[in-house]
Amino acid sequence: MEILKKTRKIFDQKGYRFFDNGKPFNLNIIGVRSDERVAGKFDDSIMVLYRDQIRDWRVFVAPLTTDPGSFYLRKPLNPNGTLIMLEGQYTGVYKKGIHGRTWTSGGYPALEQCGDISYVRDANRDDIIDIDKDNVITGNFKTNIHRAYKNKVAEFIWKWSAGCQVLQDPKDFDELMKLVDNSLLFGYPNKFSYTLLNQKDFE
Repeated sequence: MEILKKTRKIFDQKGYRFFDNGKPFNLNIIGVRSDERVAGKFDDSIMVLYRDQIRDWRVFVAPLTTDPGSFYLRKPLNPNGTLIMLEGQYTGVYKKGIHGRTWTSGGYPALEQCGDISYVRDANRDDIIDIDKDNVITGNFKTNIHRAYKNKVAEFIWKWSAGCQVLQDPKDFDELMKLVDNSLLFGYPNKFSYTLLNQKDFE
């Protein structure tokens, strides 16, 4: 399986931990950021590499955004700018929790941030993703991994991300959460790691 070999090689080169104890559903959840710097489209991807019930390797891949949408780039929730997650490996930073809980809504199950992740803030209020690695901040800003629409595929990011990792298709999101549930059923703790790579890593 070429994508498995390539990903493991990238992890080795970067000194990242690849999760494989030979048992089912030890999930490697990976975001892959594209080179496109204009915000608005689901032009990134999410991969999950794991062993199934008979311990064969499986690869789940789906469209994702690793960047905020143009709405929040133009109108940041924070006056210092909109969050953009930095590429890297973040161990045990997500749990099965709730996304979108408000005074009027109970939200829905998603991967909720529970640990520190590193970011930059894009403050110039345009549609271009700007990553200034001289101004890194680290913390838990609830940049969850969630879906866009509940019942249809989103065409544009718009308000769906102010820094979260967002799946374009709700069916793909449901599949991701089934993998999370299976991992929990097999006895793994409710702590999931996330590794954000760049498409250049695969070239």
